[in-house]
Amino acid sequence: MQWWCAVMVALAVLIWPWHGFMDARHGSSGALREHHSQHEENTAMPHRRIGIAQSLTAVIARMNAGGTLVEAYEELYGSRFATRKLTRPRLDTVLQRIRLPDETTQQVSRAAHGAYAAVQLSERLGCRISPCLEVVLASYRQLRLLQHARAQALAMPKATVGLLSVLPVGTILLGELMGGYPLRFLLGSARGWVCLALGGCGYVAGLAWTRALLKGR
Repeated sequence: MQWWCAVMVALAVLIWPWHGFMDARHGSSGALREHHSQHEENTAMPHRRIGIAQSLTAVIARMNAGGTLVEAYEELYGSRFATRKLTRPRLDTVLQRIRLPDETTQQVSRAAHGAYAAVQLSERLGCRISPCLEVVLASYRQLRLLQHARAQALAMPKATVGLLSVLPVGTILLGELMGGYPLRFLLGSARGWVCLALGGCGYVAGLAWTRALLKGR
């Protein structure tokens, strides 16, 4: 009886469809690797927003290492360009894609304009483009330092404006809680409506003026 069981086990091993099993195993492992690579690619995409200053630094390093300008910007963009030429709209697209969240569209346009001017200068005069891009990088860093200094200087005034903006509403609510009933006076009499209209016009004019001052800075 034991030898009969051994023969049955041997036959089962011989006739078992190992090829299909191995193919399915390899297919599942390949699909798993593909899914893992796609997951890594998808998770790596947000990290491509390295910022304009870092992108200029990477382009300068690539040029000093013997690469071409088009290849450098293709690496930043993540794919090849349709033509082997850098144009102003193409530079705008690349920098817009890799800019940081606090970098504005005006900064992107200014950096793209500087990089395009460096490209045109290098093509017409035949000079090295790396020094030209270094000048663009230095100018952009000064612009970013000015932006950070401006944001720090305006942080306290913006907080003060926000507090003063809600102060009239808070004063009315506090008067209601204390039993002064300011809403009854403002909405229940002609003098109240006049005061409400004058106060509302002054409130709106003050907010517009403050916003214009902060926007101009």
